[in-house]
Amino acid sequence: MKKLFLLTSIKEVPLMLTEGLKERGLGEQVEISTNMNDAEIIVADPGMLIDRIGDVTERVKWVQSTWAGVNRFFGEGGCVLPKGILLTRAEGMFGDAMAEYVMGHILHRERRFNDAAEFQQAKIWKETDYFRQCRPLRSLTLGILGYGNIGKKVAAAAQVFGMQTIGLTRSSSGKGTTHDIREVLAQSDYIVNILPETKETIGVLTADSLAAHCTRAPTFINVGRGSAITEADIIAAVDAGTLSAAILDVVPTEPLPPTSPLWTHPKVTITPHISAITLAADIAALTLDNIERYLSRDPLVGTVSIAFGY
Repeated sequence: MKKLFLLTSIKEVPLMLTEGLKERGLGEQVEISTNMNDAEIIVADPGMLIDRIGDVTERVKWVQSTWAGVNRFFGEGGCVLPKGILLTRAEGMFGDAMAEYVMGHILHRERRFNDAAEFQQAKIWKETDYFRQCRPLRSLTLGILGYGNIGKKVAAAAQVFGMQTIGLTRSSSGKGTTHDIREVLAQSDYIVNILPETKETIGVLTADSLAAHCTRAPTFINVGRGSAITEADIIAAVDAGTLSAAILDVVPTEPLPPTSPLWTHPKVTITPHISAITLAADIAALTLDNIERYLSRDPLVGTVSIAFGY
């Protein structure tokens, strides 16, 4: 009997996993334990597990993260988990939500819904010539930094509206993709960052690099990791007109301190890391699917490369 230990703030997950193990006929092979020392499998929020990293023994063979980002498991010396542990992340459940978030903001800006709301409050019936200045989405290009599963979902959503897309990728190339971030910056009217946090992606964007390569004063949307660009560089880029605006669901320091100038900057929109929220049913289903794969020794969904950190 394999023991599974749960360490998550998502309250519904324990019951869903317990019932799911029974429904799938796995109850005689996997048992949920209240003792981490007995566990071969751990399902955990990264932050909660890191707080107890000293309790992770060599008995543990597999850790299933409830988050898409696993940067908390990596330090300057590499992965902080004991050597040999298989690490998987939440995968396949955030793409649709992030695509909705990105396209919602693009539509909101390009159709000038904020202006329309202000005109309504002022009881002004604005002439259609004003709204005729709106840019059709088919005339715009969306640059996607991080062209994995989520990036492809965002691209597909943008393409429904006729947008051109160009994705930055390190693992493959083809139509609509490039290995050169400068190409993405130069061609884009909107830039969305979906890159994971690794040594290579921390500070990947700066005010200087944006000024050097952005030719269309794009709007920057960050749903990846706040470490991709500093607060100072965001403000410098929008103040200089290099960026038309910044829409930030992630920021370098979370929660964003009340003293941050990002809160009140007229060209910055802040949301509190909610572009895609982990739902209990999704993480339970993924975990159960991976348990079945683990028991049958098949490759697991969302396996993390320890070498790359994602």
